[in-house]
Amino acid sequence: MHLLKIDVEGFEKFVIEGAPRILQRTRCIYFESSTALFVRYGYTCADVFLLLIEEGFSLYRLDGQDSLRGIRDDYVSQEIENLIAVKDLGEFLSLTGLRIT
Repeated sequence: MHLLKIDVEGFEKFVIEGAPRILQRTRCIYFESSTALFVRYGYTCADVFLLLIEEGFSLYRLDGQDSLRGIRDDYVSQEIENLIAVKDLGEFLSLTGLRIT
């Protein structure tokens, strides 16, 4: 599967935890990140990011219309934002035409 979109208003961690077989077959995840929503359900951005990293993903946020910026596992979403988790960055950049900044 090339893309999995997760937008479940704060339940992202639980979806990721419950989908190990799907994540093994997924190349890219487009997901919503929000400190305020995550805290409401008892976890942090780092909890979600570490789960994705353990599954072999690297984390990015859109930086303008045509580029990505890498983020670390200690990144904190200050507002509701969409982030991207990618397994093979070269393939992803080739398919999307995006670049790294």
